[in-house]
Amino acid sequence: MDYGKEQLLIKQLPTAVFIKNFIGGHSANYEEYMKDFVNASKLVKEKRNEEFVLREHKQQSQGQADIYNSFYELDFKILVDTKYMETKRMFSNSITEIYPGVTSVGSSKLQGSEKVFDIIKCFRNKTLKDLKDIENGISKNPEDKVIKQILKLVSVDKNILFFLPYDYAFQKKETDSYNAVYIVRCIANDLKELLEYRKLKVNKDTYVAFVSNKYFIITQERDNMLIFYDMIKTSVSDLYTYLFHAGKL
Repeated sequence: MDYGKEQLLIKQLPTAVFIKNFIGGHSANYEEYMKDFVNASKLVKEKRNEEFVLREHKQQSQGQADIYNSFYELDFKILVDTKYMETKRMFSNSITEIYPGVTSVGSSKLQGSEKVFDIIKCFRNKTLKDLKDIENGISKNPEDKVIKQILKLVSVDKNILFFLPYDYAFQKKETDSYNAVYIVRCIANDLKELLEYRKLKVNKDTYVAFVSNKYFIITQERDNMLIFYDMIKTSVSDLYTYLFHAGKL
């Protein structure tokens, strides 16, 4: 391998990709394209070869998982500092769909910027003891409040696919299964203690997903580590493709 972790580029995905109904005049939720990606993955075959259905939001508010088939249920969670979501909503240029396929760009709701924490870096070099201390209110660092929020999130007793809304890729290299596995290892090393913490809290399946160039990469937790699970072309979802390109304007 002629590249290392320091050559891994991390780019923010367009705000429209992960903020619900961000494009004016075009209702959209990231759960919709996540369902598309899951249905294009090998998870369908492993779960009785039956495609998943997106549950109505009225039912989700009652604590039900986002997607389901007759055999298995899976919930979606975005794995970021909660302030990141609000910051992107308020400080990103607004987008309005004039008519299908045509959009216009306007000014953001607020001007300026806010400091937010990178979740991967927050958990880098943290021990399980560190996480338990933070859970118990022993705070030492500015990011501990964010870590505590994430600890609560991963303690939810459901099968969960956590989504990192970033593009992880190597400069001037197309993503293939070989370097996708390497990227997964980089992320896995930083999140291994968080995964162990989740296993102490719940006995449910854990997946973590991210984008790498033109692929949606799904990883699976095994023995407190993430392993490469599947990679799906982002082009399988028309909604993702639309949100991605409209959001880049």
